[in-house]
Amino acid sequence: MMKHLQKPAVQMLLLLAVIGIAGGVFYFTRQRGIVSANKAAPTAVGAKPAAATSTIVAEERKVDLADKRVAQIGGSQVQQLVVQKRKPPAPTIISTGPAANSKPPKPPPFPKLVHITNTAPEPYKDEEPKLFAPRGLLIKAALVLTVDSSSLETPVLALVTEDVYWNQKLIVPAGTQVQATLNLCDFYIVATSNIGADALMELRNSPMATVERFIEDLAAAELRPEVLARFNVRCVFQKLGFNAQKKIAEIMLGKELKNLASKGYHLTAGTGVLELLVSQGVEPRLGVRRMRATAETACRHAVREALLAGKPTSGTLIAENGHLVIHS
Repeated sequence: MMKHLQKPAVQMLLLLAVIGIAGGVFYFTRQRGIVSANKAAPTAVGAKPAAATSTIVAEERKVDLADKRVAQIGGSQVQQLVVQKRKPPAPTIISTGPAANSKPPKPPPFPKLVHITNTAPEPYKDEEPKLFAPRGLLIKAALVLTVDSSSLETPVLALVTEDVYWNQKLIVPAGTQVQATLNLCDFYIVATSNIGADALMELRNSPMATVERFIEDLAAAELRPEVLARFNVRCVFQKLGFNAQKKIAEIMLGKELKNLASKGYHLTAGTGVLELLVSQGVEPRLGVRRMRATAETACRHAVREALLAGKPTSGTLIAENGHLVIHS
């Protein structure tokens, strides 16, 4: 007997039987209490019986979309709650009086500062100019290269790119065309360039034919073909020696000393002046192109320092510590 009770299936059946018995006892006990409570409640004399409590019972009905949907509550019917749409605002009243047919107002008049003039240009009149700029004034212009042959009268065309003023007056406005005629029959045009000058340092021991071929290839790469083709003869110069550089420095120094002498500063070149100008005025890329500016700067620096120090401004120029100094 004990072996059968230890089986899980038997234990489950016993548990279900116990739960069923307990549930039945609870149910019958509750029903008996409710019946006894109804019998024990007294009815008051003259009191009205309690009104029946109304309940809402859900009703299943199938209706079409066009039919009204109602619900039955007790003996009355309740229709579906429908929220009415919001009415649109009342239209504005358009006046049909004389103001509706009136013309639009006229536009405001032009301000007094606006002057309406005839935009048609006046015909050109050849008159003698009344405004002049000093001779030699440089004018920035874009030149059109038209030099095609040295045996013809070649037109020269240019366009002024900036306004030219003198004494606060416009002399030549921007956009002015410059036209001229140039006859190059009696001239030789010579143009120099330092193309390949820095590369010559590496070709010092090469033959001259190799140097010329190398420089011509560089010129063809640097210049436009139509510009290079206008020069029939192309010459390659050898690098300037030290004596040639000193000779150029002597010429530029003489011009600057003559210029200073005209202003009252009488100077002569002393020891080391030419060597200093050569060391500062010669560059591998530009050659001796800066020699004039170097001579002018060095001489004027010496005069300025003498004026500031209260020393004589006439005497002999001596090279000291990379500068020129005046010794009386």
